[in-house]
Amino acid sequence: MVASDTERDGLAPEKTSPDRDKTKDQSDVSVSPRALKHHYSRSRSRSRERKRKSYNEGRKDRSRSRGKEIVLLYNYYEHLYAYKRKNLDETDKFLEIYNPPRLNKEEIETNSEQGNK
Repeated sequence: MVASDTERDGLAPEKTSPDRDKTKDQSDVSVSPRALKHHYSRSRSRSRERKRKSYNEGRKDRSRSRGKEIVLLYNYYEHLYAYKRKNLDETDKFLEIYNPPRLNKEEIETNSEQGNK
């Protein structure tokens, strides 16, 4: 067997794939260099960053005020539910059935003193 010149020199024969041929054909079509870029220009990225920062700052302010509103609404509905006539009746029934131990004034004072330490 006789080896080819490229094999004798230690070079592999050049192989072409159908994918490579397609890219060559596509590269002949004129495409703007901007379309080939994978990133945006600096001015566009800076403006996006500015928008993102302003949006996040607004979210922080809204979340602070919303927290206060949530607490107010929670307290309002808690009070409303606790003092409904129907719920007071249910609470009385519960206390009559289970009859939890009650503390007298002395025990209350000693517990409050221990809690303050």
